[in-house]
Amino acid sequence: GEAYFGIWTLESMMGMNAVDFGLNMTLTLNEDGTAVMFDGEAEEAAFWTMTDGKAFVMGDEIIIGEDGKLVIGADGAEMVFVKEGAEETEPDSVVESAGIGEEGADYFGVWTLESMMGMSAKDFGIVMTLALNEDGTAVLFDGESEDTTFWTVADGTATCMGEELIIDKDGKLCLPMGGANMVFVKEGAAETNDPEPTPEPTPEPTPEPTPEPTPEPTPEPTPEPTPEPTPEPTPEPTPEPAPEVSYLDKLFALESACVYYADKVYNDPDAYGEFTIKLLSDGTVEFVQSGLAFPVEYLSWYENEEGAYVVDYTINGVNVMQYVFKPVEGKLEMDYYGVIMTFAPAE
Repeated sequence: GEAYFGIWTLESMMGMNAVDFGLNMTLTLNEDGTAVMFDGEAEEAAFWTMTDGKAFVMGDEIIIGEDGKLVIGADGAEMVFVKEGAEETEPDSVVESAGIGEEGADYFGVWTLESMMGMSAKDFGIVMTLALNEDGTAVLFDGESEDTTFWTVADGTATCMGEELIIDKDGKLCLPMGGANMVFVKEGAAETNDPEPTPEPTPEPTPEPTPEPTPEPTPEPTPEPTPEPTPEPTPEPTPEPAPEVSYLDKLFALESACVYYADKVYNDPDAYGEFTIKLLSDGTVEFVQSGLAFPVEYLSWYENEEGAYVVDYTINGVNVMQYVFKPVEGKLEMDYYGVIMTFAPAE
């Protein structure tokens, strides 16, 4: 594992340049098996292991590619790190900025990050703005520093950092960013808080004098009808109880992986490769994530108060990762960082 030792700096995430996105993250892999993740403000300690020539950290396999970079995660959700002290590669070319015409007028201005992967930016302490300028430049500000890139509009489609920019029906700016689902709101957007105008009072009409009523003749009493006998109600048949579904000792495989944003649904389970779960009656778990089979001795499960199955991934007494599977009509459902995954019986 000597090639893995050292401090690694995040270069990109889900195909997105970390600098452009304002991300500052390092991963330190120590010789004693400990690992430290630093996000620029706080450190998180974990462990990493070597098994059959493969390295794992926090449940994910880590691979060093031919270019010497460290990759964590499956296709479409990779985090790429470069080792501190490694030579930096100069860019092959410089992209020139191009002015944006009237077709991009709706995008001009400063946009503030509202949410990411369905979670409020304020709850996570994330401060970020994206300025889209008429000269074709775009400035991303993370609260501390600015990074300048470019954006374009062609055939009615706006793109920035290789991703399509979408303004939804609420006037918010959406960026897919490889499934990260970032939503921005425009600074200075008009708010609909103006009070309704008070209508002028309508004068009451002068009532006409009421004529004296003419007494009505007293009607003859109508005999009460004889009530019909009420039939006895027919008892409803008792429905047969639905057969109880067992989720134990049964293999479930990923059937769908849906991401919701901008009134659209994106479903691409193939991007996650082989993804299966089997909860065993003895409390152990057989779990394969993106083709990687987790060591069974590190996995256990229990049922919480809501009836969901909670899978713990624990190394040396430290809970490294937790997965929650909710039973739904014979299938298992998991919220995986904003991606709703559904697992169907495979046997």
